[in-house]
Amino acid sequence: LERCDALVFDRYAPTHLAEGIGRYHHDPYSRELLAALPAPDRVFLLDLPEADALARLAARPVRTVDENPYMLGRYRTALRALAQRDGHLILDARAPIATTRQLMCDEVDRCLAEARA
Repeated sequence: LERCDALVFDRYAPTHLAEGIGRYHHDPYSRELLAALPAPDRVFLLDLPEADALARLAARPVRTVDENPYMLGRYRTALRALAQRDGHLILDARAPIATTRQLMCDEVDRCLAEARA
């Protein structure tokens, strides 16, 4: 970690917190359990409406029990609420990949510059 400028995770604590809220309709002590993890400097939520997510999931050979409009909607609602509460950057997952990548890279560069200042 001492040699790194940044660590990038595909998923982190907010994903697990939203899963508990979405699945159980409340936070089943996830907040307390996840509090042991370091707070991220920046979180990106790649937001996608349920219908678009289901269309993408249809291409997968294996599906999970949560891949239905109701559960995807609950997870999306929970993730968006956490993102708004915690100041995470919400990006439209329907945007071109190059556009999203550039927005994320620019924000990571900004965070790194701020940390070095």
